Amino acid sequence: MYVPYGVPIKEQSGNLRTGGINQADCERMLKGTPGYGDRVLYDAPRGMAQIFNGGPTNGPDETKTFGGTVTQGWNTKFKFVSGSQFDSSQATRGSVTSWKAGGFNYNAGSPYADNLKHGFLHPSQLKELTQLSITPETAGFFNIPVFEVYDLRFFPPTRGQLYRMPEPLTV
Repeated sequence: MYVPYGVPIKEQSGNLRTGGINQADCERMLKGTPGYGDRVLYDAPRGMAQIFNGGPTNGPDETKTFGGTVTQGWNTKFKFVSGSQFDSSQATRGSVTSWKAGGFNYNAGSPYADNLKHGFLHPSQLKELTQLSITPETAGFFNIPVFEVYDLRFFPPTRGQLYRMPEPLTV
């Protein structure tokens, strides 16, 4: 689930916050909240995001969430090849990046798909393709379905919170 920053959004109370929320708001509201705050990505591409497993909440207390069980391996660093580490936050960031770039099933070759299908790439496109930097957070590397949420009452980490949404920061 993904909550964009800086767009009109409903608070937990149901009131509309026309200026939206930002990373500082979310960190003040959620960071350190038992069972939630440490699994929310506050720095997802232009918003906050959390990955959820579906299904019943019938595990030990520390693995329960409103949206199902804690994502397996959330805090675990995996080593696929020597010298590289991966964790599920990269899959979340990559999926949001893909969604923002072109929706579900977007991949790094999507902008070139029509030309590739017809067997012609402009030399500048060929150069772009050869210089693509592909990492787990690159658009198209992961495509977990992304649900944009504009009402915090439906974003499980904030749902049921007794906290009041912080007032917007003034600069």
